[in-house]
Amino acid sequence: MSKWREITFSEVGDICPSNVDKKVVPTEIPIKLCNYMDVYVNRRIVNTLPFSVGSVKPAEYRKHRLHKNDIIITKDSESPDDIGIPAVVTEDIDDLVCGYHLAYICPKSADFDGTFIMYALQTESAVRYFSKMSNGLTRYGLTIGVIERQKIVVPCDVNEQKKIAEILTTVDTAIEKTRALIEKYKNIKTGLMQDLLSNGIDEYGNIRSPETHEYKDSPLGMIPVEWDVFTLCELTEKIADRDHSTPVYVQQGVFIVSPKDFDEDDYIDFSNCAQITREAHLINSKKTDIRPNDLIFTRIGAGLGKVCYVRPDMPEFSILHSAAMIRTNNKILPRLLMYCIKSFYLQKQIIDGVQSIGVPDLGMDKINLILVKCPLDRNEQERIQVVLDAASEKIDTEQDYLTKLLNIKQGLMQDLLTHKVPVDVLL
Repeated sequence: MSKWREITFSEVGDICPSNVDKKVVPTEIPIKLCNYMDVYVNRRIVNTLPFSVGSVKPAEYRKHRLHKNDIIITKDSESPDDIGIPAVVTEDIDDLVCGYHLAYICPKSADFDGTFIMYALQTESAVRYFSKMSNGLTRYGLTIGVIERQKIVVPCDVNEQKKIAEILTTVDTAIEKTRALIEKYKNIKTGLMQDLLSNGIDEYGNIRSPETHEYKDSPLGMIPVEWDVFTLCELTEKIADRDHSTPVYVQQGVFIVSPKDFDEDDYIDFSNCAQITREAHLINSKKTDIRPNDLIFTRIGAGLGKVCYVRPDMPEFSILHSAAMIRTNNKILPRLLMYCIKSFYLQKQIIDGVQSIGVPDLGMDKINLILVKCPLDRNEQERIQVVLDAASEKIDTEQDYLTKLLNIKQGLMQDLLTHKVPVDVLL
């Protein structure tokens, strides 16, 4: 069995806070500045990052220049949850200097691998310590003493540290590539939505354009002659919200969905959803009898304008009055309307229709009068919906893979960084 030991961060190296700001002074030494967000967003600091340009005095350059294997952490933030976020410099980068609101540690000896230390600072105990020890009321910070007293467990053999870091880095690389792919697919989908929800697809499978097809004027600008503009109420069988009374929550019952339960991709996350009694749910159902193929639209609060398609595999649920249900009629396909609601032109109408200075609030009367442009031919609606569904499915597939990778990383960190599983078992 390999030997491990518990150490304080002060044993790794000297903690140095930086006071280098973003000002550029012509008479000073020009540098690349490693800023707060460079560390917050990236676990590895590499030469290809778009560093800001800055300048420092010679003494600042000697003191705060970063080198390979240095560990950087976020030292100050508006939230204690953003304190102590680590990154490691994985290569020598010319003239790279640590910026303001950060602290960095240069390991004292070759006995410590910077990448392993960076991962050790992501363990649950390390994160909890930094969050607990951060001080402040509106802005939180870590003192040098607090950082020095942070405890981590490390293998005595630096080669074992490097093996563990290599395994976790491999998973992180896969995570980064998957996130980049998701972002690429989202950009493709955004472009498709812009084209298809403005021009559509003709009977030959081609995206229309004003140069090759006939268009006409409408309240929403030029649209294909095969299209028309409708109010939302003209495209729906029902638009409804529940009564505005505050529900009584229970530990176990039927889910009641609010805007906070929508994730960033407008899917409903039931994992932390509040619950009400079945009796209360049945009362709600008299007005909002939600069923598959309906849409749930958020009309009040910070999540205003989100929309989710109700799938057959979803659990039974009610909605708060901050959301509304939408049931389409035979003039438009439900998921096509969902994509229309997500589009820029319709989201702009939602923002323009907000009637509250404080909490954003879109009244039911305004929702009914929202304008939607769409094809009259159901076959064309299906062609558009199929293309956008395929784009969404690609994103969903990669999101599922990302979730799997994140779970793998969490399990590996728990096993490898606490010595529950020897690294040799995984090699």
